[in-house]
Amino acid sequence: MQEETARNLMAYIREHLRSEVRHADMVFVDPGHSFLSEVVSNAHILVMGRRGSGKTTLMAKALHEIGTDGAPAAWLDVEPYKHLAWPDILIQSLLEVFAQLSDWCTEQMQRSSPLRLINRRDRQRLKQLRATSKKLQGIAKELERLLNTPAEVAVTSQTELAAEQADATRTEAGLHVDVAGLTGETTSSARRLEREATEKRFREMKTDTSLKSLPHYHVLLSEMGNYGNGRAAIFVDDFYFVALPDQHQVIDYLFNAVKNTGVWLKVATIKHRSNLYRERGRPVGVRPVHDIQPVELDRTLESPAQTLEFLRGILLEVVRSVNGGEENLATDAALQRLVLSSGGVPRDFLYLLRGSLHHWLRPRGRRSGTRVGVREVNLAINDLAEYKRLDDDARGDAVLLRTELDRLVRFCLDEHKVNCFLVDRANAEVNPVSYDAIKQLMDLRFIHIVASAFTRREAGTKHEGYLLDYSQYTGPHLRRGIGEFPFWKYNEYDRRNRIRLQPVYPLDDTKTGEELGEAAARRPAVSRKRRHAPPEDQATLDLGS
Repeated sequence: MQEETARNLMAYIREHLRSEVRHADMVFVDPGHSFLSEVVSNAHILVMGRRGSGKTTLMAKALHEIGTDGAPAAWLDVEPYKHLAWPDILIQSLLEVFAQLSDWCTEQMQRSSPLRLINRRDRQRLKQLRATSKKLQGIAKELERLLNTPAEVAVTSQTELAAEQADATRTEAGLHVDVAGLTGETTSSARRLEREATEKRFREMKTDTSLKSLPHYHVLLSEMGNYGNGRAAIFVDDFYFVALPDQHQVIDYLFNAVKNTGVWLKVATIKHRSNLYRERGRPVGVRPVHDIQPVELDRTLESPAQTLEFLRGILLEVVRSVNGGEENLATDAALQRLVLSSGGVPRDFLYLLRGSLHHWLRPRGRRSGTRVGVREVNLAINDLAEYKRLDDDARGDAVLLRTELDRLVRFCLDEHKVNCFLVDRANAEVNPVSYDAIKQLMDLRFIHIVASAFTRREAGTKHEGYLLDYSQYTGPHLRRGIGEFPFWKYNEYDRRNRIRLQPVYPLDDTKTGEELGEAAARRPAVSRKRRHAPPEDQATLDLGS
C-alpha cells in the first residue's frame, strides 16, 4: 500500500464517516441485497438498526432514487430538534416538511417551458403547482407563527392579571390579612398554581390547533401524492431523538397525515430506543408489520463470517471510490480484528480503519509491513473509549444505562476476567427494566450480541450471549489479563457449546440511579498508558504488556 493511498483513504473516511444527504456519492453496501428496493417501494417503512449501522445512508440513497424519478420528497432530520417537547417537536417537523414540499413545487415551476410554448395540460399542471405552492407556504407561515408564539410572556401576563383580581376581591371582602410575609406567600402560591394551569392550557391549545389542521394537511399531501404518481415520500431520520414519551404521538400524527395520500412515510430509528405505539384507552401510534413495514439493518457477531464479508465489501467500495482499484489494505488477521472490535457496525469499522491507517503512517511507528496489521488495529482500538459517549446518546436514560454498564464492567472484568457474558431470559422477565437497559446498551454499541435464544443446561431455559465492547477495557479503561473468548474460531455448534460456559449476568431492577456514584467509586482507577500490540494468535488480551 502506498502512503498516498492511505492518506486519501483517511480523508475520504473522515468526510463520509457521518452520512449526509448532500453526499450523493456515498458508499452503500446493501446488507440484505434488497433493502434499498424495499425502502424505495410504495410502502410505509421503518428502518431499524444500531447507531452507525447505515440507516441514514440507506435512507439518503432512497431519497436520491425517488428524487431522480421526479417524485416529491422531503427529508426531516430530527436530531437538531431533539430538545423540543410535544407539541413543538411535531410543529417543527411539519414546518420543515411543508417548507421542503413548497420548494419542490417552486423548482418544478421553474423547470417548466415558457407559458406560450406549453400545451393546455402543462398549463393546467403549472397552475396547480402554483396554487399548491401558495397553500404550502401559507401553512408553513402558520406553523412558524404557532411555534414561535411567546408562551412565557402570555402566561405571565394572564397569571399576574388573575392574581391582581384575586387580591382586589379579597380586599373588597375584608379578607386581607395584614401579616408580614403571609399575603405575599399566599399570592405567590396562587400565581404558581395559576401559571401551571395556564401553561397546560397553552400546550393543549397548540395540540388542538394541530389536530384540527390534520384534514387540511391530508388534502394537501394528497395533491403531492398525485404529482408523484403515488411515489412521493417523507423521510424521517434519527427518529429516536424524539423524547420517548412523545414518540407515539408524533409518529401517529405523521402516519395519519400521509395515510392513503400516495405519500409514503420512511422512518429510521433505533429499535430499543423507540416507543411507537401505546394502547391505553385509545390506540396511539403505529405497529410494525401491521401499519409500517420493518427493515432491520444490523449484521451482528452472531454470524461472524457473514458480517466479515459484509464489512469487507464496504472496505472494497471505499477503496474503489478513492483510487478506482481493489488494493488489499489489511492482513486477514487485522481485518478480522477490525470486524470484532467494531461489533459489525459499519461506522465503527470505518472509524477504526481510519485510526489504523493513521498509526501505519506515523513516521516513528513500527509498521507491521506493507499493509495494516493487528498492531495498528490494536492501537486504534485504544481511541474507542473517547469515540463512544454514552451520555450524548442516551439522553434521559443516561443515569440508568451508566449504572447498568458499570455493573456489567465490574461483573465481567473485575469479578470474572472475561469479555463475554450470558443473560437468562427467565430472569429478564422478572427484571424488565434491567433487561431493557441491556438491549439499549446493545443498540448503542457498548455490548454486542453473539448468540440468541439457546439452551444452556436445562431444557426450556433460554439464554442470550453478549460481548463487552472493546472500548470498556482498552485505552483509558485499561484492563490486564482479560480472557478474550475467541468465538469466531469455531463452527456454529462448537461456538454455542463454548458460549454456554460463560458466566450469567444477574439482572437486577432494584439498582437505581442513586447507586451510580457508589458504582463509580468502587470502579478501580484506570491507567492511561498505551499498550503494545499482542501477538496475533494470543488468546488472552494482556492489555498491559
